[in-house]
Amino acid sequence: MWVGRYSSPHIEKINERIHIDGLPISDEMLANSLSNVLDERDLAISDGTEGAQATWFDVMTAAAFHAFAQIGITWGVIEVGLGGRLDSTNIVKSDIAVITNIGLEHTEVLGKTVEAIALEKAGIIKPDKLLVTPLNPNSPAGSVVFGAAKLRNAEIMHVKIPENSSISEVNIETARRVLDAVNILNLYNKVTFSSIGGHLLTAQIIKNASLPGRQERFYISGNDNATVTTVLDGAHVDFALEGVLSELRSDHDLQTAPIVLVAFGKDKNALAMLNTLRKSAAKVIFVPLGHNRPSWDTDELERIARSLGISAESAPSPIAGFKRCLKLAQGRWILVTGSLHLVGAIRPFLVDFDDSVFLK
Repeated sequence: MWVGRYSSPHIEKINERIHIDGLPISDEMLANSLSNVLDERDLAISDGTEGAQATWFDVMTAAAFHAFAQIGITWGVIEVGLGGRLDSTNIVKSDIAVITNIGLEHTEVLGKTVEAIALEKAGIIKPDKLLVTPLNPNSPAGSVVFGAAKLRNAEIMHVKIPENSSISEVNIETARRVLDAVNILNLYNKVTFSSIGGHLLTAQIIKNASLPGRQERFYISGNDNATVTTVLDGAHVDFALEGVLSELRSDHDLQTAPIVLVAFGKDKNALAMLNTLRKSAAKVIFVPLGHNRPSWDTDELERIARSLGISAESAPSPIAGFKRCLKLAQGRWILVTGSLHLVGAIRPFLVDFDDSVFLK
């Protein structure tokens, strides 16, 4: 039995997007699948068919599904890229659709209201299948999603979440209910498993299932040889960042205000993000994303920060910015956020940390 997972984006290496039994796909298998998909796209171009319009993400999605077919996976966990209704992942005839949260993001594509975005995300719900969601059915977004599920005669498993639950707690409880749904629908080989359900998510499994760049922690030596906790989280919309900050504030080791290293893609709402950081950050260091990725100008970000009363400065690159954070830490911790591309630029240096890299 094999389990495949397709997710996006990746942090350091593109293989991270396609996992088989918990491990990233090999270079050889990825190359083989991409080669097959690109051959088909070239054929579509020559024939003038719709496949000629395939985007980079479409090609990557098709490569993931090709790899899964070659392996013969039993289960697939497929994360939508953008929205849902028109996303290339939505070709999957899933037994279970999971919608975790809805906020104002990618509004230039998905719509300007949470109701419009909810309708796009509800597009993954399949007729006569199952929806698992912690959304409040009486909220603007939840009412749209629940309504769409009922129109498609989909069964709804509503995940009841206690008030003031953290992002992690919501995600874990939702994952437990998904496993319960697998059991209810008999979507497993009873010869292999005597039972399956949320009870399988033990504390150790939850810890091992954490993703890079999502509240990921590193403990490194600062200027005075004191240990500096660095947290990487690629939150890039304000409601996600608020959830991350709220959860981190509950940790007794992170009670001081952090030094924050930030970069924003040009399509992000910098004012909303900085307003979220306003009451939490001791100081913010702005850096460009680089690598030809459109990002907010650091001088403009400094201007917005000053208007909000935030202490801020800029650095010419992610690594230069992190060096500056280390020098400023002095009993504080460091948060790297605003973009998974920024996380991807910093993470390799933290994995193989050498003081000489940062402090000389």
